[in-house]
Amino acid sequence: MIPDKLTNWLGYPVEPWIPSKGLPDYKNKIYRLEYDWDNEIPLHELMEAFFAGEGVEETPGLSLGNPYDTAEDFGSEVAFLVENKDKLPKLRALFLGEMDQEDSEISWIENGAVGPVLNAFPGLEDLRIRGGNGLTWEPSRHICIKKLIIETGGLSKSVLEGILESVMPELEHLEIWLGTEEYGWDGNAMSVKPFLYDNPFPKLKYLGLKNCDHQNDIARIASDAPVLDQLEVLDLSCGTLQDSGGEALLGSERVKQLQKVDLHHHFMSDELVAQFEASDLNVDVSGQEEADDWGNGEMFYYTAVSE
Repeated sequence: MIPDKLTNWLGYPVEPWIPSKGLPDYKNKIYRLEYDWDNEIPLHELMEAFFAGEGVEETPGLSLGNPYDTAEDFGSEVAFLVENKDKLPKLRALFLGEMDQEDSEISWIENGAVGPVLNAFPGLEDLRIRGGNGLTWEPSRHICIKKLIIETGGLSKSVLEGILESVMPELEHLEIWLGTEEYGWDGNAMSVKPFLYDNPFPKLKYLGLKNCDHQNDIARIASDAPVLDQLEVLDLSCGTLQDSGGEALLGSERVKQLQKVDLHHHFMSDELVAQFEASDLNVDVSGQEEADDWGNGEMFYYTAVSE
């Protein structure tokens, strides 16, 4: 399931902005700009009105949601955002593509190049992106960003390569939903190995490599990865983790040093779940799933989010 829309962010309430309710409280709220179904106002018109308001320069965070009633590509809206960057000098948080399943399936959301956004907002600390179609990431330098979340049903491994080659010295939280081949994931477990063995982010405390149909292999590679020595949280949830990957994690001395391990939505056996629960690990093994039997001995293991 796609997560619910944010209600609080950076300590501010998050609300959809409706023009009929008057000028935004720019300083004390974070607004979600999205298609206004009641008045049939598309996102680009809302953005023009929002950016024209008195006090817009106080905006601490902004979310861009559904652009139109039948479209999920908001490239022109992101371009407008970049063109008007000088109106948001205090922007610390940005969400591109905050849509739930009533708005769009995650695999339908079209994104574009991230580099112009990073360049436009050097004070950005929290960047969230939902939807991997068309998403590109050129190697970048950003000295303020602390949290990066990319949620997809299928991500191009070229995005991983771009992130790995980027300079983000303050990055503490990196969460990547890799997805499935059916919806655009073109990598494998080895594609994420550099994050585990050649981590370029000195302050990283949370690493999420999740929602992947290679979760079992990723877990085995991660179980003795050097990056665990600096992490507080390892998140391998929402994927197809089975016993062989879980056993590697459970037997790892490095994993035992972590403050938390998140493995929810998995396909591990009752016996292994019981071993995790009896261990000293702070581990989330909720959401035990059962594989679908396709006959002839073929079992299908599914991620939490795909289409």
